Amino acid sequence: MRLVCCVVAVLLSAGCSNQRGFDRVCQFYEELAGTPGVESLSDRQRDEYIRKRIGRDVAVVTSDAREAWAAASESTPPGRYSLFSLYAEVQLKRRWSCSPMERLFR
Repeated sequence: MRLVCCVVAVLLSAGCSNQRGFDRVCQFYEELAGTPGVESLSDRQRDEYIRKRIGRDVAVVTSDAREAWAAASESTPPGRYSLFSLYAEVQLKRRWSCSPMERLFR
């Protein structure tokens, strides 16, 4: 019984970690979108900002969000949001969206 409780707790915490990770990445894009002059930043500069934020955030590093962002960042900017949000929805098993990220990739 104790083992079953431990396994359930680990599985639940993994789901919570994933949720926090994807939400934290969205927060990073929200911060970036609010940065003065963000429109003049190149795609490479925007990627570097997000990459640095992801690398310093435990909630993202320990979740599937890091892998999702790494995979999506290899795509062209217009496709990145679709790839990242699809990955989030598959991992979280529910709808997921991030308006700031979607706007920056248009």
